[in-house]
Amino acid sequence: MRANSLASTLIERRYSAVQRRMNVALVPSGVEPLRRGEISVVIENGECRRGGEMETIEQNIGGALRGPEVKRRPKGKSMAFFLLAGVLIGLIVLASWASDSRMTAQVWVPGWLAAWADRDPNIRTAVPFIPLAFLLTQGFAWRGYPWPVAWSVILCGACLGLSEFGQIFLPQRTADMADLMWGGIGILVGAVLAWGMSHWRRTARSPNGGV
Repeated sequence: MRANSLASTLIERRYSAVQRRMNVALVPSGVEPLRRGEISVVIENGECRRGGEMETIEQNIGGALRGPEVKRRPKGKSMAFFLLAGVLIGLIVLASWASDSRMTAQVWVPGWLAAWADRDPNIRTAVPFIPLAFLLTQGFAWRGYPWPVAWSVILCGACLGLSEFGQIFLPQRTADMADLMWGGIGILVGAVLAWGMSHWRRTARSPNGGV
């Protein structure tokens, strides 16, 4: 009995610093965790009990230090986002490299959409990049990649630069800085919308409502 008490005291001293930094609560045997989100380590016969299972103190503290494992989500939904984004990238490049900049001259564009797009070339440049940035951000987020907005902005920027750079070699078209600016605005709008939706979804699923 005395040896067990001594072992418990040594364990408490050894991991006191970890307790303060990581909110690991060392509580007597038989006492259940009191607060949600707190890692409770119960000392019992020189070992600790967490979640009803007996484990060594090194395993519990080591797991807390490593943090939760990142689980990749199924590929199905993320691949759907990437597939739609790939189709949209192809359409953007196709329209940008067409010899005639008017959308009404493109046979594959519906008439009502082409008439609306030709009213304001600046808005026409920005609009396609809004869903593109949204789809890429959602795809990276569902796939579990870190910094999905950053990856989305990088790929959208590459698409925008490619579509404008190709116009240098077309005698009927000219690369324009205004197109780059409006395309960048569309990228930012789409990325912000996707980030806001992801944040709202995480908040809605949180047990405490995101508080």
